[in-house]
Amino acid sequence: MRFIVAVIVFVLVTPKVYPATSGETAMNFLKIDPGARASGMAGAFSSYGGDAFAVFYNPALAVKLTTHKVDLMHYEYFEDLNYENLSSSFRISPDYSAGVAAGYLYSGPITRTVRADNMEGFESTGRFFTSDLLLLVFNSFRLEENVSAGISMKYLRETIADEKATSFAVDLGFTARLKFLMDIDFSLSVLNLGLPVKFTDKKEDLPVIIKSGISRGFSPFRLNSRPEKKDLNLVLDAEKPSDNDLDLRLGTEIWFMNMFAVRAGYLIRMNSNDLGSLSLGAGLEIDRFDLNYAFVPYKYLENTHRFSLGVKF
Repeated sequence: MRFIVAVIVFVLVTPKVYPATSGETAMNFLKIDPGARASGMAGAFSSYGGDAFAVFYNPALAVKLTTHKVDLMHYEYFEDLNYENLSSSFRISPDYSAGVAAGYLYSGPITRTVRADNMEGFESTGRFFTSDLLLLVFNSFRLEENVSAGISMKYLRETIADEKATSFAVDLGFTARLKFLMDIDFSLSVLNLGLPVKFTDKKEDLPVIIKSGISRGFSPFRLNSRPEKKDLNLVLDAEKPSDNDLDLRLGTEIWFMNMFAVRAGYLIRMNSNDLGSLSLGAGLEIDRFDLNYAFVPYKYLENTHRFSLGVKF
């Protein structure tokens, strides 16, 4: 109980320690939702999990995996951007898991321009590239039968042409199954706690994100013979970035025949005129292998396609 109180106090204090306003944070690739499974559910994953990417939403989730797990993801992003991620989780004991992960966001060639005295007002002087790198190591612990906690440590690097900036960050997470409340899974996590990033002559904060979620699985139709595969799973996440307003993320995952999954999610941006955005996904699991796909549209940009492949052993 004392641990739970400490986590709640920490989460409440964090926004005051790391204030920021919209558009004033660095390394915003940290806001990308890793994993096609989570993306198909609008990123509502902080209390749910089920793959190695879950540590990016809450490092406490890894200890819930009953096997070792390795997941590889590819995102076809907009504007010639691509994002790759390789994540692993190793079950050291029933009460302890650890792992490593790496993420890499990179662009195609971007034309470099300078002002010029011509009709266009500029001229090309060559091309450059941008990239973002993330290296992560995590530990996840079972504190009690239905309570777990976790911590991730991250090395971050951002490159724009010949300029580079680096930083280190920490993620903290907590989950509990509320036996007194219909076995609902509850979570709290704080992501990207780190020192400001200095890029050229300007310092910017990392995008600190606070997540809290609940989830519950139901099997009213008995579509699956394996007990861990629930027919219908409902997930709700509340997310507060340090540089923006509150988001609500609603997600659902339906399994049948122990093999097939369909997913849907809806992202609601509070204090915004935007009506929100719908994401869709599907998955196939055969023996030790799983393949997942997510379709995530962006209202004013291109639609994105996200793929991930996983193996457990």
